[in-house]
Amino acid sequence: MLRSLVMAGTAGVLAAGVLVAPSVAASDGVSIGTGKTTCVPGPGVNCRDVVHKWTFTHHGDLRGAKFARAKLHGADLRGARLDGANFRGAVLRHAHLQDASLVRANFSPANTRVRTTRDTLGCYPNCPEATLFGANLSSANLYYANLSGATLSFANLTGANLTSANLTGAYLYGTDLTGANLTGANLTGGVLTNAVLTGVTWSNTTCPDGSVTNTGC
Repeated sequence: MLRSLVMAGTAGVLAAGVLVAPSVAASDGVSIGTGKTTCVPGPGVNCRDVVHKWTFTHHGDLRGAKFARAKLHGADLRGARLDGANFRGAVLRHAHLQDASLVRANFSPANTRVRTTRDTLGCYPNCPEATLFGANLSSANLYYANLSGATLSFANLTGANLTSANLTGAYLYGTDLTGANLTGANLTGGVLTNAVLTGVTWSNTTCPDGSVTNTGC
């Protein structure tokens, strides 16, 4: 059962008698963001702190791009090359990253000095319900990332750091987790059918059935 991505359009609204036009979708080569915080997405570009919800589309080369703390709800990045990209503290809720390459991408917390607990996971890299079907996340840093309800079937997570990641309800059917670190990760309600779990690090890991293990789910 694969989850569907809902890309909600932004409709014009009437407020205080003023008609606000719908947002125009931003695609390859088009500036994103608002006010003084804007950027034109491309390899190595600095897009830190940009806010561009539901209308960001890019399928090209974004290797090494910096999206730290960006709010990119519903971004359509299918097939994009995001190797080495920085998503520290970014919000990618409902983002579509199917078949994207995110080798060594960084999804760690924006502020590693803040004391974190499972109750605060939603405050950090936020990718719930994201579609990552077939994405290459090998060696990605997903420390404390929120991937609750995400579709990760057939994704490549070899060597990924998923320490304390929130994977509740995540769909990991056929996902390659070879050598991944699942220390403290929460997989409650998730699906691991046919997942490759060779060499996974299990330590205080919560399995799909809610049990906690140090040996494997």
